[in-house]
Amino acid sequence: MLRTTASFHRNKLPAASPCLGRDKLGIKVVHVMGSLQVVSVEMTIFFLLYLLFIMMVLLAMVGDGAYDCRESRCGSYGPSIHFPFRLRHQPEYCGYPGFELSCDRENQTILKLPNSLILSVGGN
Repeated sequence: MLRTTASFHRNKLPAASPCLGRDKLGIKVVHVMGSLQVVSVEMTIFFLLYLLFIMMVLLAMVGDGAYDCRESRCGSYGPSIHFPFRLRHQPEYCGYPGFELSCDRENQTILKLPNSLILSVGGN
C-alpha cells in the first residue's frame, strides 16, 4: 500500500530563509514583509512631510520678491512706485501682472489699462 503524505517537514530553516518559523502543523509561516511595508509607508510619509517643511522654509527665506525691488519714481515729484506696481524696466517679480507703469517724456507716471485707455497718475 502506497502512503501519500503532505510534505510537512520539520527541518531546521536555513539562515537566509524568509520564513519566520513553523506553525503547530509544521507548515512554514512566511511573512511577506508586511511590517516592512508599514515601516516603508511611514518612512515615505515622514520623508514627504520633511521635504514639504524644507520647501516651506526655503520659500519663506526667498520671499515674494516685493522686498527685493527698490521704490522708484518718474521724476522728482512723481508718486512713489512700489509693490504691487512696477516700472516697465523693472523685473516682473517686482509687481503683479497688469500693474505695470511707465514714465512719459515729461516724467509723468503712466498707467496703461488693457482696454487701451492711458491714464496719467499724479503725485501729491
